[in-house]
Amino acid sequence: TSDGGLGTITFNGTGAQTYSVASGAPRTCKIAVNKTSGGVSPAGGTNDFYMQGFTQTLGDFTAPTGIMNVGGALQTTQTIFSHVAGTFTHNNGTTVFNPIQSSGANATYTVDIINTTVFNNVTVNETQSWGTATLASGAGDTLDVVDDLVFTDGRSTAVFEVAGNVTVQSGHDGGNGLLIFKNGNSQSFDLTGATTNFDGDIKVRKTANNVSLMSDLQMDAANQDLFLVKGDMVVPSLNMIIIGDNVTATGGSDSSFVDGRVRKIGNDAFTFPIGKNDTAYAPISITAPTNVAHHFTAEYFQVDPNPSYDVTSKVASLDHLSRCEYWILDRTNGASNVLVTLSWGDRSCGVTALADLRVARWDGTQWQDHGNGLTTGTTASGTVRSSAAVTSFSPFTLSSTTVNNPLPIELLSFNAIPNGKKVDLNWSTASEKNNDFFTIERSKDAQLFEFVAHVDGAGNSSELTDYVAVDPQPFSGISYYRLKQTDFNGEYSYSRIVAVEFSSSIQDFLIYPNPADAQDGFIIELSTFFETYELTIMDVAGKKLYEYKGNEQRLQVNEEFAPGVYFIQYSDSESRTINKKMIIK
Repeated sequence: TSDGGLGTITFNGTGAQTYSVASGAPRTCKIAVNKTSGGVSPAGGTNDFYMQGFTQTLGDFTAPTGIMNVGGALQTTQTIFSHVAGTFTHNNGTTVFNPIQSSGANATYTVDIINTTVFNNVTVNETQSWGTATLASGAGDTLDVVDDLVFTDGRSTAVFEVAGNVTVQSGHDGGNGLLIFKNGNSQSFDLTGATTNFDGDIKVRKTANNVSLMSDLQMDAANQDLFLVKGDMVVPSLNMIIIGDNVTATGGSDSSFVDGRVRKIGNDAFTFPIGKNDTAYAPISITAPTNVAHHFTAEYFQVDPNPSYDVTSKVASLDHLSRCEYWILDRTNGASNVLVTLSWGDRSCGVTALADLRVARWDGTQWQDHGNGLTTGTTASGTVRSSAAVTSFSPFTLSSTTVNNPLPIELLSFNAIPNGKKVDLNWSTASEKNNDFFTIERSKDAQLFEFVAHVDGAGNSSELTDYVAVDPQPFSGISYYRLKQTDFNGEYSYSRIVAVEFSSSIQDFLIYPNPADAQDGFIIELSTFFETYELTIMDVAGKKLYEYKGNEQRLQVNEEFAPGVYFIQYSDSESRTINKKMIIK
């Protein structure tokens, strides 16, 4: 029945010490750890520990495997968690910052830590019936969370760096704390239950994989920013990121962008940091609208606009249109007219003459020519701006007034199909202009590609042309493929990336015939391909009589064995083993 209190219990013995907790959720007063040797850990059967505050100045402390709840009834601004020295071990539990402000003015509760402090799960739950409580991190501190973070109640100005999922619930009251998504695992950001916006800066800084947005994300707080460093924010089709007036989004690149819809509100010129398929950054820009309440919504698609938006239906000034990408840019509120700027890069299937480029827009019936008011960059990458403000909005894409700017070889399909130990690659073109050759490239990570095969192109063709190639040595696991098309003048473009996976999880192997004749040998056949495995044949005493290491899916064993019972063992680099019995007669 302990109810907390503002006193302090200090662990300062020189040996190992424990804490134990009765059933329920009793709360002790403040806890301090100040030991010259030894550590403090939960006694057997203690899964949760509730305390008024925590300070660790010397010695080691191990949190419980369940909940470590720090807070309780507090009315004044103070530090509720302090780690100065020693080792704090999170023990895979959840730390709940739970100051309960029941009276007094608005208070701030601080978590003051050192660089080595690491939390597992964290919940911010500043229960309040008076004023608004705020959780803050110490000056220059970043709270490192290796699993999930939940904002349940109260405000937060703390800086969090999170490797797991982040959830914002209905009691969250905002705050301008920075939220950093990190590490190489897939993460989610869920504001489905939130009743207020998340007002802090958001930074995506991952080593691999992406952040999936499980709801709309509205960013409209003063001085709020979205920083895209590495890793994408993937937005499902029903959701969007809403960027408010004077809010910025910086750092977009092939390494980091928004895959999905982005809405921009306000009278700011804005570049939508959008893209698709992990590596195709494809920004589209607008000049400043005339009213802070007006907004535009954009999304990029790395697919042929045809047949949804018929590329043969176009005004006479346009020779042809891009067949590998388009943007949807809609004016979703207000009547502002803006200049529109499209971008191109490796993804864009070939730009050769900047002066001939045009901004094209589908008007519901045909593609309109919005001119070329300005180009930047080179044929490798750059932008083209409409020559006048656009007054109607719908799909946009790159186009050309001449046969220059291939945009592209009209690639109908590109497929990679596993076939035994190899991969069959096939593609088809509807037409070709100045096409010298194709190159098949392969990658383990969809970023660094290597040569696989070279296939000559048809030069110039207006007929359906089919091509095939083979990769005899795909990677174990996932192999990513792309098609590089090169013109006679050296200009080149890339197809979309396709993936093939060879399972490294063997399910079984067959022995036949079984029983086998002593002189005739037998066959061992694996159910799936694996890059390298070991096979051992042993007698009933466990003596090894035959060993094989390699990657043959069908192995012929011609050794002569005396009649009797033998055991065959399969093993691989992932520590999978399968044992079977065979009989030699």
